[in-house]
Amino acid sequence: VFVWEKVPDRRRINLRIDPGLSFGTGDHFTTRFCLEELERACGELAPRSMLDAGTGSGILAIAAAKLGVARVEAFDFDPVCVVQCAGNAALHRLGKGRIRFYSGDVLKDGWLRRPADVVCANILTHILIEAAPALWRATKQRLILTGIREFEGDSVADAFVANGARETLRDSDGEWCGIVLDR
Repeated sequence: VFVWEKVPDRRRINLRIDPGLSFGTGDHFTTRFCLEELERACGELAPRSMLDAGTGSGILAIAAAKLGVARVEAFDFDPVCVVQCAGNAALHRLGKGRIRFYSGDVLKDGWLRRPADVVCANILTHILIEAAPALWRATKQRLILTGIREFEGDSVADAFVANGARETLRDSDGEWCGIVLDR
């Protein structure tokens, strides 16, 4: 059981995640960074939609739904992850239709159904850089990136800034970093 505290009203949200063979339990800096920044985005922007690119266990999509985001979509390259995500969503009584999980490859066409207010991508650096134009097109307001080694942060930020993004936050744990970009 991963416990994540929703700070604004002091209620606690308990997220039960069975990662199976996928990534994303909340124990790693990258997932925690995305959860914290997703919570901040929900408080600042009141997003109506969220897209989780490279969803892994579905933890970010589930958190978005629990935070009240009306339309949540999440995809992963690995179809096993998509099956696992549906099971994790069911653990939270988020029935079919509440979160749309599907298979997709961020490096190929066809994964973007429609742009979202907030996009999260916890994916390795070389993939983020290659997918920068597409991920930025998918973002209406805020893009939260991680899965980045700290020494690679500038390269990732530069790829998105070249597409018109504005870096608003960067944080790290000395090994990994996360970046927030706004329109």
